[in-house]
Amino acid sequence: MTPRSPLWRSAGLSGFTLVETLAVVAILSALAALLFPALASAERRSLDTPCAANLHQIGVATELYMTDSDGRYPLVVNAFEREAPDFRMGRHKEDDPNRYWTAVQALQSYLSDQRVFACPLDSGLTMRGYSAYPRFSTHNGGTSYLFAELFDGQNESSWRDPAAGIWSCDGSPSWHAMNFDGYDYNTNRVTALFYDFHVGITHHNAPVFLE
Repeated sequence: MTPRSPLWRSAGLSGFTLVETLAVVAILSALAALLFPALASAERRSLDTPCAANLHQIGVATELYMTDSDGRYPLVVNAFEREAPDFRMGRHKEDDPNRYWTAVQALQSYLSDQRVFACPLDSGLTMRGYSAYPRFSTHNGGTSYLFAELFDGQNESSWRDPAAGIWSCDGSPSWHAMNFDGYDYNTNRVTALFYDFHVGITHHNAPVFLE
């Protein structure tokens, strides 16, 4: 049966015109433009969830530690600083990093599942486009997270705004970032545990903001 047959015409069947086809394409394009950002945002949230859950558990462990330590945060050092004594994050250069525990050593007895120290999306430390470690946790004492290093075991009252200060966060801002650019801090995106123990997302450059 061809489109020219009487039966085809009597059935009222016809093909789409060019204008109709273009209109459908335009509508689908508009819908895609609306949906893609929402899908990307949902993807980012799904990627953040495991690390956020881990940091929540680390926050609970820190609170338990503080209950046993007169309300003071653990004295910790990020493990890779022991390999690079000239590098400090929030500590005097003259201070010996080997005097302090890593966060894993300080908090492990308060956690039943040690896997919370490793972010499943840990893809190493990327600095200015250079990947320093293939997996950050293997070089940071078994944890994917950085911890703020305190001079003398501060307590909660030491911080003017605990909700704005980071206690722990992802070791690299590239793990959860979309279109990450190591030279552009606007693309930095880390999951962070703050001093008041809420977990959230920040675009700060994590290593600097920890100080």
